[in-house]
Amino acid sequence: MKKDMELVRKILIEIENADLQTGWISDFHIEGYSEAEVTYHIMIMAKEGLIEAQNLSSMDGIDWKPVSLTWQGHEFLDSIRNDDVWSGLKDKFGSQLSTLPLQAISAVAIEMAKKWALGKLGLD
Repeated sequence: MKKDMELVRKILIEIENADLQTGWISDFHIEGYSEAEVTYHIMIMAKEGLIEAQNLSSMDGIDWKPVSLTWQGHEFLDSIRNDDVWSGLKDKFGSQLSTLPLQAISAVAIEMAKKWALGKLGLD
């Protein structure tokens, strides 16, 4: 399965907005994506350190449930949260966005966010 950065962003936003009172988020779905795609991305995001997740895998298959964002996950989401920045990244890189390392996406997004913020302040 290939990494899908659009799905990564959606997962981060959903976890940030979730009620974390009950431990892991048991009923976690992202519209337009299969359970297998979401589970796989939760697993790789946990291994990368973007999120905390519970591995509930068994002989029946892979099953990872998100718990919360890590500090790194919050920071990465903050770099790609702005819709203008995210749209700009997708416009510039297209389908190659998912082939870029996470650190490269974050670095470019931070620079784009700086330009966007400076423009809002009239300092561009």
